[in-house]
Amino acid sequence: MKAEWIHELMSDLRALKLQNVSCIYPHAKLGDSWSIDPVSSMTAAILDGALSLPGITKLGKTRLFPLRDVGVVVEVQFFKAVRNVTAEQVAVDIARQHENSQHRFDALHDSLTGCRNRKSFEKDLARAIHDVAAAKMPEESLGERSGAALTLATVDIDHFKRINDGRGHDYGDIVLRAFAWHLDEACRRAAVKYGNCAFSLYRLGGEEFNILVVGALAENEVLAWLDEIRTAIQNSPIPSNAQVETFARDAGVGIPVPAERDRKLTASIGVARLAGSISTDLSSMAGEVKIKADKALYAAKNAGRNRSIYFPEIMKRFGRLIEDDAAAAVVVIDIGSDVGVEPGREFFVIPTRYSGDEEYAVDDGRSRKVLGKIPRMQIAKLVAFAVEAEVSFCYVTERREGVNLVPGSLLESIPLGLFGGLPAPHRAGLNDDGVGSKATVISEFKSLNAPGSTLVTLRLEGLRTVEKEQGQVRGNEILAQISSVMSVQQHGVVKAQHAELGCFSTVLNIEEDSLDAYLSELAISARNVCGNLVKFKIGAFERSLIKSGEGLISILSEEYAYDYSLIAAASAPVNGVARFDLSAPGRVLSRLNSEDLSDEVVADYLKFRRIGLNDASIQNSYGIALFKKRMFAESVAPFKVAYELEDGSIFRSNCGLAQFHSGRYGEAYDNFRTADEGIKGRGLNDNLRGVYAVSAFYSHRSAGVPGADTVTELFEIAALQAELSFVQADRLKDERDEWDEYNAR
Repeated sequence: MKAEWIHELMSDLRALKLQNVSCIYPHAKLGDSWSIDPVSSMTAAILDGALSLPGITKLGKTRLFPLRDVGVVVEVQFFKAVRNVTAEQVAVDIARQHENSQHRFDALHDSLTGCRNRKSFEKDLARAIHDVAAAKMPEESLGERSGAALTLATVDIDHFKRINDGRGHDYGDIVLRAFAWHLDEACRRAAVKYGNCAFSLYRLGGEEFNILVVGALAENEVLAWLDEIRTAIQNSPIPSNAQVETFARDAGVGIPVPAERDRKLTASIGVARLAGSISTDLSSMAGEVKIKADKALYAAKNAGRNRSIYFPEIMKRFGRLIEDDAAAAVVVIDIGSDVGVEPGREFFVIPTRYSGDEEYAVDDGRSRKVLGKIPRMQIAKLVAFAVEAEVSFCYVTERREGVNLVPGSLLESIPLGLFGGLPAPHRAGLNDDGVGSKATVISEFKSLNAPGSTLVTLRLEGLRTVEKEQGQVRGNEILAQISSVMSVQQHGVVKAQHAELGCFSTVLNIEEDSLDAYLSELAISARNVCGNLVKFKIGAFERSLIKSGEGLISILSEEYAYDYSLIAAASAPVNGVARFDLSAPGRVLSRLNSEDLSDEVVADYLKFRRIGLNDASIQNSYGIALFKKRMFAESVAPFKVAYELEDGSIFRSNCGLAQFHSGRYGEAYDNFRTADEGIKGRGLNDNLRGVYAVSAFYSHRSAGVPGADTVTELFEIAALQAELSFVQADRLKDERDEWDEYNAR
């Protein structure tokens, strides 16, 4: 980390503007070797001499100015020989630049570890969020990566207080420096391996560090990398013997150090991520991502430490049952709105022993023998009906007969997707007889058999936050005002109904030419009601879209008109409108994939298929979601369906990549070759050249196809690509070497 500052200092020195000076070449000694400017004629021996001698070294028109405290010698070449007084003035200017650079570095870096500090982190985080918001596009191809994703990992040394209390603060400081060095090295190696990403390390204070990853690293890749760091910490002595020697020497005091076998640490990591289109106010996103990382870190500590937890996984699999109140038929769980639980969220209950992670073993007194793994078992299903910040209250909707729900049992969240959730708890959402008004809207649409019948749905986003921060009354006011806005609009056949939480629907009888004007007026009125508190989206479904279904991939039914309008709303821009068309479902799934919401994609895909929606983009998005979940073999089928419905290079490439990871190299090669030949003017993405070459190699080795010349050519083309997203450069080189050896036989 000292090297980072030296690099900045040398840049500052090169930029100095000094009178009568032709060139400035700073040279730095890092360890036992010199970093010498390639244009300079200096040698290590000359620089060592300049660093060891007092004062300025004179070499003709050149003077060497030593900065001994940082191991830097500044070579200054003058246009002509200068007097000592001039050289001394240059020395003052260099010293001033050194001091200014030091102050600037100190302001943004931690004095103990050399890591960037909290101030630097806040600046970098704000800049990274802006870049992600500006750059991310919906995802359709696994071969294309926009580079717009941000991951924040909060890393904390487990039980560090014991080290300080038991070994003393001086040794604790050595541990912190060694720990920071370990993280910094991991970031530097990753920056080399993943050239299209930036990895930055910060110390916020005490034993807490942040790692900020910005770039094209996929969700599963960055999570795997962070867990590798955690495992390496667990398996390494920290500090190492070399670090003990160096850091203890720097401290200048005799520090008692434990034996290497006793220098073991573990760390807990909380991870949060921003990806996809960010619709919220950017100024609030920094606070949100920090809170999520902190909550994930807390969950990691609470779950036993020495683990890495991703924020979305807290609700999915790290919640626990804390009480089964049999008298009230209510179950209490230890997660709430802080991690995204809303009324209507469903959970499976899983006994801790039957989580699927424990081994079944027998012990005969002499040895322990593992016979297998205890199976994963779901014994009940819960649905949340009242949610607080840190707890939720649930009904039991299913339970295995005779089975008790034991406190401490694990929870597994069931993804809601676009269509999940219970009817709204507000009275506006129910008719007088208590029947959900969603049914009323659908019934009215079906009975209004007119050419201009249209079902319009307005969906609010962020209502829960308003209720949490400003109270239920304020939330109800917004709901009532939106209901009024939709009801007073002209053309309405049925009064606006609060179909689900935050979703209002109405049925219109309106000419197509007038629909756009109506939707525009509705959006203006909704903006006046919502202001900056709540976002909304408006979607419309027109009866004229319902056809016989003959020759169509999707077959639309009036039975699902409300669902279609909800899909249109989901595809609309924030505070905007969209009319349903057959591309809307694919756009919705593509956006969810770009935001790494794979479980939601799977849930929505299944619902889309049940309501008659299907096309190549829907199948492709489903395949991408399965691929991101590392279900490679399962993702092959939807990709194949996608290109059978509508052949395209993207669908072929995605299928080839899934087949490659499933070990089906011959099929992968065939799909990459077809994509490379070009379909509808589009060929294979350059990021897939490496995996294309390796697939060709394995296919040749097993089936003799393609020929050896083709394999060699594909490896040569792959080697020219700057980004090898799916076969990293080191693996590609190993595969090429193996191919050359195989081909030479």
